[in-house]
Amino acid sequence: MLAVLKLGLIIARVKPYFIPYTLIAPRGRMPTPLTAPLLTMALLLLAYQSPYTINTPIDDGEVDVVIVTPYGVVFNLTAIDGVFEMSRLVRGVYSLTAYWMDIPIGFFAVELRDGNKAANVRLAILSPSIQLTDLKNRPLNQAIIRYTGPAGIAGEIRTTDGTAALPPLPAAVQYTIQITWKSPAYKTESSTTIRTSLDGLDRMGRIKLPVGDVLLKVVDTMGRPIAGAAVFLNEARAKTDAEGRALFAQVPLESDGKPIDYRVVVRDGDEILFDDFVRLSTTTPEITIVVGLRDLSIFVRGSAGQPLAHTIIKLYREDKLVTVKATDRSGFAKLEQLVPAEYSLEVDWRGYTAQRSISREELMAGRPIMITLPPYIEILGIPLTFGTFIAFLAGIIALIILLVLGVIELLLWRGRRLGIYRA
Repeated sequence: MLAVLKLGLIIARVKPYFIPYTLIAPRGRMPTPLTAPLLTMALLLLAYQSPYTINTPIDDGEVDVVIVTPYGVVFNLTAIDGVFEMSRLVRGVYSLTAYWMDIPIGFFAVELRDGNKAANVRLAILSPSIQLTDLKNRPLNQAIIRYTGPAGIAGEIRTTDGTAALPPLPAAVQYTIQITWKSPAYKTESSTTIRTSLDGLDRMGRIKLPVGDVLLKVVDTMGRPIAGAAVFLNEARAKTDAEGRALFAQVPLESDGKPIDYRVVVRDGDEILFDDFVRLSTTTPEITIVVGLRDLSIFVRGSAGQPLAHTIIKLYREDKLVTVKATDRSGFAKLEQLVPAEYSLEVDWRGYTAQRSISREELMAGRPIMITLPPYIEILGIPLTFGTFIAFLAGIIALIILLVLGVIELLLWRGRRLGIYRA
């Protein structure tokens, strides 16, 4: 008795154990007597234990089917629109192997007894979605995902909002998937390579690239934080806060497991404090930058060597005010964290002023600066220079002499009035 066999080959998700590749007969060859019953049992499970609905049909001409008749005859068919039909068949068990891109994607058996038979078969084909994020689970856009597999399978897709979907491909074979994301801010790339099946890729769900935040801390040679410095990481710019920290977000840290080198430049105005390369990775996302700033010690004295407290000191660099400070009771002031450069000083104590230039070499040498102002002494809150003080003393002496002379003249005058005369 002849019958008609009609099968619809459909794309759907298949768990790996539905396709025991060690049992699949090579294309165009007869199964051995030992493997034939095993193949039949495995593929009957595939055909009749499908618990859920079929998905999208396979396109015309993409699936080849190798059929083994009950009498061991082997021949090939091509599924049209995911469907093929065989007629005038004898009774028995037919073993069929489906190939897509020359890769086996399904192996099933159909037993014909009486009448026609139709079946829908799920094949091991997947189109998994990939969610790509950085180490803080932020999506990475415009990442490039390149995949290669057997039988010349290759392609490239890009992420949108951190997500991309592979086209339908044979599920259980191994693929090499290379993921690359280039930062538009730092002009560097982070990449990773994965070798897995589509089933394994689907189970991963989310893939994290070694992209994270980088914290650069800028301090001087004494470990004090430097605030307000401009810090460049490659071409990206940030400014240090009060703690000397500059934060850079979504920085590629590794490429295929290797650290990435970055150029770091620290500037204060037009002066470069630091310019060198640092190596970043997932284990070293924080770097401390030590810059060679200098402190300037200043002593302000009067002409008698006395300290002048509360002297106002102004420091300029290229005619721009850098800092203002007042001396303490000992006439001392310390200007900290100065960039090695040329400076000029202006000091003012109660209207007495002085100016002085500071060379780069003086600043680097670290020697204190001594500034002497004219005041020699302070009398009744009035500062006097040495000349003024001498004039003041001369005036006092003259006044005393005048007073003495006046007293003598007064005494002589009174004597004359009383008729007392000197003998």
